[in-house]
Amino acid sequence: MKKFALAAAVAAIPLMGSLASADTVGFDVDGVGGLPAVNITGLDLDPNNALAVGGGAGPVYTQLFHARVSALQGSSGTPGALDTNGLDNGVAGAFEITVVLGYTGTAVALAPGNIALGLAPVQPVNFFEMYFDTTVDSNSLAGTGFDDGRLIMRGDVTSAVGNLIITGGGLGTPLDQNGANNYPGQDTLTAFGGLQLGATIGVTNYDPTFFIVPPPLTIEFGTANSNSSLPFTVVDPSAIFDVLEYAGAIGSNSAGNAAYAPIRGPINGLGPDIQIQTDANIAFAVPTPGAAWGGMALLGMLGAARARRARA
Repeated sequence: MKKFALAAAVAAIPLMGSLASADTVGFDVDGVGGLPAVNITGLDLDPNNALAVGGGAGPVYTQLFHARVSALQGSSGTPGALDTNGLDNGVAGAFEITVVLGYTGTAVALAPGNIALGLAPVQPVNFFEMYFDTTVDSNSLAGTGFDDGRLIMRGDVTSAVGNLIITGGGLGTPLDQNGANNYPGQDTLTAFGGLQLGATIGVTNYDPTFFIVPPPLTIEFGTANSNSSLPFTVVDPSAIFDVLEYAGAIGSNSAGNAAYAPIRGPINGLGPDIQIQTDANIAFAVPTPGAAWGGMALLGMLGAARARRARA
């Protein structure tokens, strides 16, 4: 049975400014005391995948994301170094911690090739989930294994903003340039976004056997060292996004389950869906009011179709 501590629901909040000092969270990495608990200020996620479902049509789309934890931030104690499968370390058995996220976004073309991203006022899709799994089965190429195991944190996206710069590409630019090309014939636009981008997550539930010192009710996802880019150069594009939370809102695959296969078209970036390489982190720090900080370089490529056509 899952054990959760109910945190007060966090209402949607405006975009915030500079970071407050990072909160220290006591984290038991396997939830059973098999590994020592550590104090951390955040979690690094591995390079992975995001998908803008309906991004080629806009201006409203569904943003999806999955990744696994690859490092602890600001950790004191042991363990501090993690392997590429997550929190394994070869101690007390293999396991991983994964993250999935989705929300309904908006996009506005500021100029040809420059897309501003935001959070839609109505949210038919909105979730943030973190899982602990003793079966290390997350697979970036397959797109599976990111939303299974034991749910240890849940929340909602309460704000997101950012931009993405379309730089070129098109026919003759392979989408998958990470080792062997697993998608022959699939081309892509080139793009980059990484201008202090992130989102705010309102934590609604957490598992106190993992978070032995509770996380703050508001945490940051993304932030300044996140980035997004095309083509894929350090991770494979995922074949599906297997996220149970959006099955009803988006649809299901031919087998009738929640897995959604991207519909990229001949050139990724021109839609219907738009898939992008991501690199993100989670910071356990409450932002303070001030100059706006960006959101979601890693989570968006909305409006690329319109921007590309405007350049033509």
